[in-house]
Amino acid sequence: MKKILFVMLLCFIQHSYASQFKLDTHYEIINYNVSPVTKPKVTEYFSFLCPHCYNFEKNYIPTLATALSASNVVFEQHHVDFIGGALGASLSKAYALSYQLNVDKKIKPLLFEACKADPQQFSRQNALKQFFLKHGVNEQEYDANINAFIVNTKVAQMHFKAKKSKIKGVPAFVVNEKYLIKNESVKSYEELTKLILYLSKKSTNTMLSKPKASTQS
Repeated sequence: MKKILFVMLLCFIQHSYASQFKLDTHYEIINYNVSPVTKPKVTEYFSFLCPHCYNFEKNYIPTLATALSASNVVFEQHHVDFIGGALGASLSKAYALSYQLNVDKKIKPLLFEACKADPQQFSRQNALKQFFLKHGVNEQEYDANINAFIVNTKVAQMHFKAKKSKIKGVPAFVVNEKYLIKNESVKSYEELTKLILYLSKKSTNTMLSKPKASTQS
């Protein structure tokens, strides 16, 4: 009985959100050929060089991550390399390395703080290496992994997925590799969480045809 009531409540909430959130107003479809998802996933695209991303990381991401975990939704974060030129690319590699070494939860907030204070410090030769060593990464471990295939592969994957998802600014949120949140339509962190959760439960099996370009005679 409790399970039935829970399902009914969930359906009611989804219907309520469906009337609140509109396609092309609150979100857009970026991929019409998504395979059915076995587990919902939300991806945040960010840059250590982005002040808004810094604020999101400090004031919102922990809350979002908790809400997604409670709803059994996978949460990923990808660094973009189209901000800051060569420095942005180096920071993408630094993030991929921290992920590979399983120190991303420690290194990420520290990199945000360091970039907020003086991003150009990482333009100097070996600055990122010294940063990792300063915060507990062994030099041999750093040298063995910085150019490792798995690190370079993650960098390439983050670049490819950002391009495929048509990410042009950050922070950006993509749900189930299909829906891109239109940040300008969201008025609060709470509303953003509701929108993300709504889209995470929205079926990707729904057959939607890509709109045809209008023609003029």
